[in-house]
Amino acid sequence: MRIRRIVKERDIMKVWVFGYDRKLMKSAADSGFRNMSEVLSYANCMAGDKPVYHIRVSNENRGWCGSYTIYGREID
Repeated sequence: MRIRRIVKERDIMKVWVFGYDRKLMKSAADSGFRNMSEVLSYANCMAGDKPVYHIRVSNENRGWCGSYTIYGREID
């Protein structure tokens, strides 16, 4: 059973962007996102022109975290 990933504007989201060499490229903590699509779009913009391997997202207020591809598919 899948867990529903809820994002509200007041939630603090931590985002880590990893490159193809699986090294951390960028990280940020921010709020104001309305959905996961906005979080992943923000992460892709942080990377710039560099290729992204995966994105790790953590919702500090709701206590969940997960890894995603650049297309938004969750990685188990």
